Amino acid sequence: MFTENSRGKFILILSIGCAFLYVVFLQFVSPAFYDPDSYYHIAISNFIKHYGLRYPFDWVQFSVFKNSFSDKDIFFHILNLPFLFFTDNLVLAGKCAFVFNAGLFLLAYAVILRKYLPYGLAAVFLLLPFTSSSFIVYFLQLRSFTLANIFTIVGIYFLIKKRLFGIFIVSLLYTWTHISFFTIVFLALICEVLRSRFDQEFFLKNIYAATAGVVVGFLLHPNFPNNFLSFYLNGIMVPWYSLSGTNVDFGSELLAFGTNVTLVANGALFALSYWSDVPYFLCLNPKDKYINILDPIYMLWPFPREHALLEELSLGKVDKPEVAINKIFKADYGYLHKSEPLYRQLRNSAQYFKIIYEDIEGVVFELVKG
Repeated sequence: MFTENSRGKFILILSIGCAFLYVVFLQFVSPAFYDPDSYYHIAISNFIKHYGLRYPFDWVQFSVFKNSFSDKDIFFHILNLPFLFFTDNLVLAGKCAFVFNAGLFLLAYAVILRKYLPYGLAAVFLLLPFTSSSFIVYFLQLRSFTLANIFTIVGIYFLIKKRLFGIFIVSLLYTWTHISFFTIVFLALICEVLRSRFDQEFFLKNIYAATAGVVVGFLLHPNFPNNFLSFYLNGIMVPWYSLSGTNVDFGSELLAFGTNVTLVANGALFALSYWSDVPYFLCLNPKDKYINILDPIYMLWPFPREHALLEELSLGKVDKPEVAINKIFKADYGYLHKSEPLYRQLRNSAQYFKIIYEDIEGVVFELVKG
């Protein structure tokens, strides 16, 4: 016979299992990832496998990454490495890495919930986020915020319990995992303000431990000192550009892609007007080079004129796109979505562009010289 305690434990374990199987099913029901960033992350893990922790990022030509690359998610990418030794299929390896990260999140969340709630309520709160479609959409992506959420949850627990060594380690690893790492210091401050309010105690060592972890993590980062520039661009310049009304096209990160485009010409430079296309191509076609990758800030900050020109190109506002693509960006090939105005220009300028691949979504083209 089940006791009340064993019955509650069974319900919690069953809830973990159901949530886990649910997200695994959703992940593998599609042969592709649900977002472009997942392609980037597994590609970077693959680069670490082949080139180590420090390597020149020669895949992009108009980006901070070319000369000052810093892997702001490096710990997350290292955790994904083992799955690349079981298969050469990067998408499959990435999906297996997702399963691992999802399992870690569910276990960490369940353990912390159980510290404060009975089994039944812990099961309810564990499943509650999965009733949100927004949560599911983001949770299914192979991105470092899953690991960052684990560090946030565990870090808050350590702060409450005054576990200084735990706070230090979590803060250090968080610094190697996600650009939001600095929030652990603010959480430490908030925790102590609340502790002083309710317990008449301000445990300053918590703030010291969190700050020390962040500082040591920054200094020991394999891409030091480039990680300072990465933080400056993501943590300071992105909010600044957003507040000033600069169009940096954040929403494109929600696009999804198929897996049926194969590019040609080893070592060629490809022009892609949507920055969010490049993670997909970088993963499945690393033999070629591209203009920019990931957030537009990486091109906008060092190459503002070229970034503006690329936006004008994508909107079909450049009179001679073949000149801009070839003379300014030095590209001989490109990929376009058929919904782009530039695609209509391409169709009307057959003497300059040769379509070498086409499907229902877009075209791969070659510039005709002569």
